Amino acid sequence: MDQNDITPLSTANLLGIEFIEIVAPSLESVTPLMTELGFSLYAKHRRKNVFLFQQNQLKIIINCSQDPTLEAYVGEMGIALFAIAFKCDDASIAHAELIKRGAWDSSNHSGPMEVNIPGIEGMGGTLIYLVDQVRDDLSVYEIDFKTIPSVAEKLNGSLSHFHEFTIQVDPDRTQTCLTFFERLFGFQAKEEASLQLPGKHAISLRFVEASDEQHNTEFFSKITFKANENSPLRHQIFAGNDRAFAIEVI
Repeated sequence: MDQNDITPLSTANLLGIEFIEIVAPSLESVTPLMTELGFSLYAKHRRKNVFLFQQNQLKIIINCSQDPTLEAYVGEMGIALFAIAFKCDDASIAHAELIKRGAWDSSNHSGPMEVNIPGIEGMGGTLIYLVDQVRDDLSVYEIDFKTIPSVAEKLNGSLSHFHEFTIQVDPDRTQTCLTFFERLFGFQAKEEASLQLPGKHAISLRFVEASDEQHNTEFFSKITFKANENSPLRHQIFAGNDRAFAIEVI
C-alpha cells in the first residue's frame, strides 16, 4: 500500500485515553507517587500482580507482574510508562484497520477468563492498546479486576485529564514518528515536533530527540496532566531517579 494513500482513522473512532500502563518492580515502589498525585488504589487484578489506580475518570494500571518482557524493560528503564490505551467505538475494527495499514500486531493475548485487548507496537518497544468504550452494562475491568470496596467513594481528585505525552526518540527520527501517528491515528500537526488528537480534552504528543550518547533509546520521558484551576498540584514537576519519566501538572 502506498503510504501517501493512507487515510487516518477517523477521529470519531478514537475517543480519548482509557488508561495508561506503568511497569514497576513492585507496588510499593510506585504507591507514594500515585498518592501524591491524588490517585487511589481502586482494584486489583484477580490473578496477576497488576493494580488499577483511579482519580476522577483518569486510570493508571501499575503492572508488577513477573513477565520476562516487562522485567527486562524495568531492568533497563526503571519505573516506566509502557503502554497507552485509546478508547474506541469498536476496538477490533480499529485494530484490523491499523494492521492492514502496516502497524505491527502486539495484542494482549489473555489467559483463561481474561479480557483480550488488541494492540500494536509503539515507540521503543512500548505498546498502544485499543479498548472498546466503557458502557454502563460492560467494562473492560469487570472480568480481570476486583474492586476494593472501601476505596470506591474516594476517587475524586484535582487532576482533570491527560494533556500531553513527551516521547524521546533517536536523532533524525522525529519526522518518522510524527508520520506514524498522523497517518495511522489521525493526529494533527500542532507545532514543531508536536501533534494533537482533537476532542473534548485534546491529547498532545511531543517528540524530543535524544543526544548521541542516548542513541537507540526511545521511551516516554514525560507525562503532563491538566489540573483543575484550584488544584494545589498545578505548576509542579515530579521527577525521580527511579523513573524513566517525569510528571508535570499544568
